[in-house]
Amino acid sequence: MHDKLETFIKWTQSAPRDLPSFYDISLRSEVNALGDRYQESHCKDNLILSSVGLVSFAKKLSNAALCRILVEAIGGNDSKNQEAQDLFGDIYTCFLRLNCPLDSSIWQTQQTRKLVNASACIEVDSLITAYQSMYVQEEMSSKVTQMSWEEKMIVLRSAVNQGQKLNTGKEDSDANKKARKKRKMPDAGQNLKAFA
Repeated sequence: MHDKLETFIKWTQSAPRDLPSFYDISLRSEVNALGDRYQESHCKDNLILSSVGLVSFAKKLSNAALCRILVEAIGGNDSKNQEAQDLFGDIYTCFLRLNCPLDSSIWQTQQTRKLVNASACIEVDSLITAYQSMYVQEEMSSKVTQMSWEEKMIVLRSAVNQGQKLNTGKEDSDANKKARKKRKMPDAGQNLKAFA
């Protein structure tokens, strides 16, 4: 099921900006500061505060649904389990799709604080829950719904750091695989000449 959601999310990222989204971005005051930002793809838009348009709305909902599925799949797995680490990496990828780094000022706004406190941002709660179930001792962790905004941000920062570590290791192994594939294979014609 989550493979189909991944495919759908990729489709929403590659789809062109729809008219409601174009209208919204053209009316915002930040367009003046950013120039021709409205011509960029909507996949770079922040999904926490704005999801205007059908494509952005579909991306936001499918990303949240994928997070819910992945958190249920992690359960209480051990952090040393490779499958659990892969699932945590997938949840971190869902968090990255929000396009809102932790050092952004958006996290300090009242609107975002209300969303995070009300557990309306599923990606944040999923990342915190997965991090706590895998890397924090049970007696040290608390339920996400009972955390204050400050507590959530502290745990979220730790979870993002762990996700970055996992992604760095994954990128290194992917680079090694690509380097092995790039080795030049001998030409089949040269092999035939050698036998002749």
